[in-house]
Amino acid sequence: MLTIQEVADRLRVSVRTVEREIAAGKLRAVKVRRLTRILEPELQGYISRACLSANAPTTGRSVSASVVDAVLRRLSRPAQPAPTRSRSKLLSADP
Repeated sequence: MLTIQEVADRLRVSVRTVEREIAAGKLRAVKVRRLTRILEPELQGYISRACLSANAPTTGRSVSASVVDAVLRRLSRPAQPAPTRSRSKLLSADP
């Protein structure tokens, strides 16, 4: 049984990243009283699944490419002119 710190050291990530993976259900862990432990076979399975998904061919555009495309479209729109007061309102002011 491994601690969260040991798993983080093996994966070369932060403790918080390991906690997030556990919370997301990507890495299974067990609670021993108040302590969280990860079984060695669970860690090996997590690593093998991560390697498979990293080597899998991508189909279509990735999510990040879609986000970048949406941001670029939003930035490329012509800016709306700032509203200004009409000249008639400026000239009709009573002294």
